[in-house]
Amino acid sequence: MASTSPLPSLHSHRTFGEFVCSDPELLLFRRFDVLNARALLYMQSELICLEARLREFDEGDEKNGSLEAMMPAVCFETILSRSSAGDQHEADRWQLIQRIQELTYQYNKMLLAQKQVRDIPGPNRRVWEVFSSWFRQKKPLYGKSGDLVTSNMQSEFVAAGSMGDNDLLTRFTEHLIGRAFAKRNSSNEDVPAYFASRTVKRLVTFVGIIGATLLLEAAIVALYLVTNDRSRFALIAVFISLFAIAVSVLSNARRPEMFAATAAYAAVLVVFVSGDLSSGGPKT
Repeated sequence: MASTSPLPSLHSHRTFGEFVCSDPELLLFRRFDVLNARALLYMQSELICLEARLREFDEGDEKNGSLEAMMPAVCFETILSRSSAGDQHEADRWQLIQRIQELTYQYNKMLLAQKQVRDIPGPNRRVWEVFSSWFRQKKPLYGKSGDLVTSNMQSEFVAAGSMGDNDLLTRFTEHLIGRAFAKRNSSNEDVPAYFASRTVKRLVTFVGIIGATLLLEAAIVALYLVTNDRSRFALIAVFISLFAIAVSVLSNARRPEMFAATAAYAAVLVVFVSGDLSSGGPKT
């Protein structure tokens, strides 16, 4: 009896699915921007044609001028009754109306869905490198699907899973420090090792707290030791600028939030300078 050697381990949609589910950040999917745009354009063109046909019906009613001919334009029940009675003209009109109703619903629904998809953020560089490297090395799909991932396709993908913070400090920590805490979530060697986001968040939070405290303490000490008013104004400008830079680096604050935090920081410094503590300058 001939013995059969076991087949080599092959990757497939199953192993590809296991890989993308091994970490929420790896849930990446193509958004098909061009195909979505073309689908909307085709529907838009068809709606334009349907609109023109409906206008022809309206113009035909108006040209006839008789009350009998104008009834479908002012009474919806007339369209239904004449269509049911075998009037081909009104049957065509009713069929056109139904198609317009169906297509406008699909068009509006797809338009809103496209906007929602466009609002989904894409993967960051670290996640994309892990995802694309695994796909190119393991080759889970063949045929046309084998070209799913290419070097210039990152902008075509959306991150359907939860993504971590994308501020500069978090990215720096993930790339240079976070890898020291790498763990594997599965015994499967094909599943990449990853670091716990909780560890990175704690470290980033700690660094952020220390940085904010040092900026405030340094500003207070410097303004207390310096007695020259012009020098104090210069120091205030320097520390406010440093604080704004720190907020942009250490957090995901939006522009209005950054302005609000910087204004609050500036107010603290101004109150300190104008208070009784600073009025006498440093004491010996």
